[in-house]
Amino acid sequence: MNFEESYIYITDSYGRKVPFDPDIVQGKLVNSCISTGLKDFFIAEDIANAVENTLRYKLDSGITYSYAEINSIIVKFLEEAGYKELAYDFKLKNNTFNDSQVELNFDSIFEMIRQKFDMKQIELSILTKNVIEACHKLAIIKTTPSLILELAAHYRAIMLNEAEFSVKHEFSSKKRVIKNSEILPYLSDFSKMLLESNILELSGISTLYPSVKIAVRFEKLAEHYSLKPTITEMQLFPCFELPQQGINEIVTVANKYMNSNNDDFSIKELPVFIAFPDIYIFAKKYFGVIKPEKSALCRNIANSFAELFTYHVTIKGVK
Repeated sequence: MNFEESYIYITDSYGRKVPFDPDIVQGKLVNSCISTGLKDFFIAEDIANAVENTLRYKLDSGITYSYAEINSIIVKFLEEAGYKELAYDFKLKNNTFNDSQVELNFDSIFEMIRQKFDMKQIELSILTKNVIEACHKLAIIKTTPSLILELAAHYRAIMLNEAEFSVKHEFSSKKRVIKNSEILPYLSDFSKMLLESNILELSGISTLYPSVKIAVRFEKLAEHYSLKPTITEMQLFPCFELPQQGINEIVTVANKYMNSNNDDFSIKELPVFIAFPDIYIFAKKYFGVIKPEKSALCRNIANSFAELFTYHVTIKGVK
């Protein structure tokens, strides 16, 4: 189980390490969708989720990525997926490429690479030398920091025999959303009841970045169990079994459906994202918390819910 902002750090434009927030990426993409007249907002959420999952997968690599690099990768993917107008608008709004030029001075290049990669001194020296030699072979005297870091990532991958950072393999270029109506016939009456009563809300599964995105509404759950304010956590936690069973079935059905109906689908288990859109309102109403967004209560509730699952889930929207 992971909270969406936990333990992922990237570098900002000043070289400082800051927590990665997928909501920032999603917000930027939504902005560009609106600007280009694209109503498929699922693109924004799917790409933000894919970047988050890939960064989390790379946590042990010793690499700290920057927003500029992430933006560049997003632009490249959007272009390859056929969203060229969206890619151009996103690039324009987010200044994806840094045009400032730097000289190929060993000490400055070394320091630039050191800030990005967690490596030993001798490895950094070798990497710096390889980057400078590559530039010389290309007759480059000055270049952009983004090219230097791209070359450094390339040669580091060769040194460590690792795959370079990419989210391309996580996506399909086919633009389609598998609607809930395609999944519903395979669900039990029990799970259908949870969806119809809005205790659970299932987003369509996009083939752009296939994943299961489910929202749990605590107020609807409380209504189902006839809970009245004010309650305790011990009263709430037994109610979790109901939505947990529904989510387990939805995830199982979604995995089977995707693997049996998509020839190009290669992920055996879909990533699972769980959101609690009304958790702060619920905490205020049912627990009497004055400032729920600043209270540990909501995080404890979300954590207790997520721990019920035997597979990995990512919790969204709970800070």
